Amino acid sequence: MYPTIIFGTFLLSAGAGVIVLIPLFIFRNVLYAITISNILGVSVLFLVGFFRQYEKGFRRRVAAGTVAALLGVPIAFITVVLGG
Repeated sequence: MYPTIIFGTFLLSAGAGVIVLIPLFIFRNVLYAITISNILGVSVLFLVGFFRQYEKGFRRRVAAGTVAALLGVPIAFITVVLGG
């Protein structure tokens, strides 16, 4: 049971990292690439929060996704302000 959990955690982390890095390789304009990267990162946080509540109702799932995304917005803002 534990190897499955470890492998799933690895796939989730690596997948989220790849999704966030793709815009940096596609777009030449760095500011635009960072903006798209942050939007994708916050979207991934919403999806993780949404799918974590798989046994709950739709409103609860949306609320959990929104809370997760709202926690990511200040982190993305601080990252941009600090230069990355």
